[in-house]
This record gives sequence, C-alpha cells and structure tokens, in this order.
Amino acid sequence: LGVRRDTVGKRIISVANPLGSNPRANDVLTFVHWTLPSLVEVFPDFPQRLLIVSGAQDMWRGGLSGRGSLYLHPARPLVSGNRTSPMLHELVHIASRLHGTAGADWIVEGLAEYYSLELLLRSGGISQRRYNESFDTLEDWSAGVQCAATDRSQGKQTARAALVMRALDTEIRAASNDKASLDTLVQKLVSTSRSVSNADFRAAAMQLVKGPAKAL
Repeated sequence: LGVRRDTVGKRIISVANPLGSNPRANDVLTFVHWTLPSLVEVFPDFPQRLLIVSGAQDMWRGGLSGRGSLYLHPARPLVSGNRTSPMLHELVHIASRLHGTAGADWIVEGLAEYYSLELLLRSGGISQRRYNESFDTLEDWSAGVQCAATDRSQGKQTARAALVMRALDTEIRAASNDKASLDTLVQKLVSTSRSVSNADFRAAAMQLVKGPAKAL
C-alpha cells in the first residue's frame, strides 16, 4: 500500500491505495486540505482522523465505508461536470453521520448534494456565477421530479432535494434577518440525533422560519 498523510488544523488525513493504482492521491489531499476548513465550520464534530481509500472499481462504498473513512471510486471525479463534488458529498455524510428514517433519505442525500456545492463556494473553489449556474443545471435536469418520501434517494430526486435545501436556506435567512441559516438547522439535528425523519426535519425548519416552511 501507498499512504500519503497531511494535517488540516488538528485533523490527520490519510489517503491509501495499492501502489500505482491511484495517481490522484496528492490531488485528493490537496482538495481536502482546501475544503475541509469550510466543512468543519458547519460540522465541528468532524472526526479527528480521516481515511480515504481507493483501489478496485467494484469496491465503491462512499461514506458508508466506516466511521471517519470513505472509499473513493477511482473513476469518480473530485468535481463533476455539473460542478457538484462527489468527494464533498461523501465527506458531508461522514461529517453529519445522519441517516434518514421512514422515507427521509431524500433529506440526507439532499443535504450532502447541496453542501457539495455550497462548500466549494465558501472555500473559494467556485465562483458565485458558476455556483448559480450549477443549481440552474440541477433544476433543468430534475424538472418535473418531486421530493417524495423514499428510503433510497438517487439521481434526479437528489438533485431536486438539493434545490429544496437551497430554497430552505434562503427562507430561514429571510425569516431570521440572516441570524440563522440551513447550517443552524443541520447543526441542531446533528446535536440531538443521528437519525432524522420527515417530521423531525419539518419541525426543526418551522422553529427557524416561525411557521410552515414554504420550501417544504
């Protein structure tokens, strides 16, 4: 195995793979070094050690690999053509450790997809114009798709869920005069439980917008 390590603040990042199987190890370390500070601002309980493993293509497990670790499919880009980031998507799963119950997987996947773009913007990895264009692309791609209760959100439904999260963030900021945001809601969910239901999410949003959330 080849292992490359770096530190980001007080966190130790390791990238491991069979020698010669992943020429992107240094790219991965650089990407994490660039974006992790913005991620930790939203999820301060991010693990002190992060392990990213890569190798055979049939071993893809993403952020489900284990606590504080993920398996990076070697064919997956760090940033996709639509400018969402598969890497940040999985890191959000690791950071939040949220899982949806009773058909709430769209919430977990929507948050991960939303923050995969939002954290690129906050870290300076993408401009505001490209950020806006990315959401336009997600909207066109998921046109006609509804966010419905599901135990497995994928593709267009996850894209639509990311749009819902963006709209909810805007709604929370407007209702609180920018004193709260989607970050506030997520941090509350993470601090109380690692599982989230549709009812939990709706109730948490209602507390911040002082009534029913139009985005939901």
